Amino acid sequence: MIIDGLEINSPEYWELRHQREPWPRTSGWAMDIVTKQIPPGASVLEIGCGQGAFAAKLLELRPDLYSVTAIDISPTAISLARESFPHVIDFLVADVFELRDHLKGESYDYIISIQNFEHWRLDQQPKAMHQCWTRLNHGGKFFFTGVGKDWSLDIMNATEMEFEGKTIMAPNDYHYNNWSEQEVYDLFMIHPCRAQSVKFWRRRRKNRVIAEATKA
Repeated sequence: MIIDGLEINSPEYWELRHQREPWPRTSGWAMDIVTKQIPPGASVLEIGCGQGAFAAKLLELRPDLYSVTAIDISPTAISLARESFPHVIDFLVADVFELRDHLKGESYDYIISIQNFEHWRLDQQPKAMHQCWTRLNHGGKFFFTGVGKDWSLDIMNATEMEFEGKTIMAPNDYHYNNWSEQEVYDLFMIHPCRAQSVKFWRRRRKNRVIAEATKA
């Protein structure tokens, strides 16, 4: 899908978004869960951190964490994050599809993704999960949130697109798909990830699918 002449998954698209828009959001509903789930002394990675507000708030609420690393593909977003939160968070420009190269062998006890996966093409989502899974320690957990299926039911907001030779309706012009719990579960079970367990929370008012998967 193309917006402003740019593919929505491209680094150029996200760079333009962050140049245009301040993103101070901390997703309090997700923060409420995460702060209770992460064990003391854990090393944490947030992918798609944007301008850093969530990672900064997490460290403020959980100073007992060993480390917090936050990555985004947009240099502007990371520059703004470093300016706004100049403390011990390690903000890095990194592509989720190349984590092995960008993170240079680092691994983490807890990985957080707040509404990232629906912005990637359906064929890219398993690749992104695999890259994250290789950075997750054994026994570590992956916290996932995505927009639920009911978020955009109005067909007038949908966008026709091609996937694997079929025409499907994307829910709007910047999500490739919205999620059911079964679809999130399946994403965690795609080889070679194979989560040991997947736990869900229900957030009907915000219509989010919220899950935490454990790596064997």
